[in-house]
Amino acid sequence: MVDKRLLVDANVAEFDDRDTISKLEDPYNLYSEDEEYDESLSLKEAIKEEKKLLKKNRRDFKSFVKDSSRAFSFLRLGAYAIFVFGFFYLLKGNLLSFPFYLATIIIPNVIVVVYLQIIKGKAS
Repeated sequence: MVDKRLLVDANVAEFDDRDTISKLEDPYNLYSEDEEYDESLSLKEAIKEEKKLLKKNRRDFKSFVKDSSRAFSFLRLGAYAIFVFGFFYLLKGNLLSFPFYLATIIIPNVIVVVYLQIIKGKAS
């Protein structure tokens, strides 16, 4: 995914011949003078045109499935299943203590965030 994104960004960069100040002031090229604007269009016609452009740029089902398959990996789903089944097992056996259960969920996340902040602080 990263390689594809870099390739897309490289292709975009080739066509973006604006200077640095223009890129900073208008990073998404919203106020470009290159595009022609037909002032004779009525508001309804302009809205219809924009809707056509939005439909044309819409993602199809195939690309949606391709992207969502990466988000729903078997390891991630397995971890969630263990988490849920563990919760119900502890709840059924009257072994569940919410403060300790929440602590075991929160503490590892806090440790990772602090560790990453320390690494980021050293890199700066």
